[in-house]
Amino acid sequence: SYSRGIIAMALSAVAFSVMAALVKLAGRSIPNQELVALRSLASILPILALFWWRGVPVRAVRPGWLFLRGLLGYIAISCWFLSLNRLALPDAVMIQYTSPVFTALMAPLILREASRTRDRWALLVAILGVLIVVRPGLGVTVPGALIGLGGAISSAGAYMTVRALRHSDHPFMVMLAFPAVASALSLLIVLSGSVAAVVLPGLPAAASWVW
Repeated sequence: SYSRGIIAMALSAVAFSVMAALVKLAGRSIPNQELVALRSLASILPILALFWWRGVPVRAVRPGWLFLRGLLGYIAISCWFLSLNRLALPDAVMIQYTSPVFTALMAPLILREASRTRDRWALLVAILGVLIVVRPGLGVTVPGALIGLGGAISSAGAYMTVRALRHSDHPFMVMLAFPAVASALSLLIVLSGSVAAVVLPGLPAAASWVW
């Protein structure tokens, strides 16, 4: 029902904010890509349990799109976790919440979805809101804000792929694509960093802002 949907969205927002606070605390001692790997790996088993519970086969109909969905999700969460450790928590969360604005910008261009005049005016107001949130020169660091916006734009791209996959792949498969790709890429970077620490001791320190 509509009321249950509102409650679910509210609970989701609360969980999202709690996770952001925990990531900001953990980011003081745990590298970015390790956090991404932990978050992604923790999502895989519950999703696989849904496959088993519902008797849905693990089958990819459009593997290229599923990989793109996972890649954009990986970029989005990496940027978001980085921004959490470079911005105040409210600023980082607010910038991430601008992703629907970019989704609305992309939908008519990528998905060819209709856009009404009043939607365009609402979008203009939303874009002005994004500028107010970022507000360079008023306490928000430009690099942190740009990283956060990169995450929001990547999230919007991921939403586009979810929309494009709605008629081909099962929703559980679309859900699984994100943590599967994110786990693989983040673990690859973590392992490459460990190898680099042995072969080139100075490299990890120089690139620590990424890892």
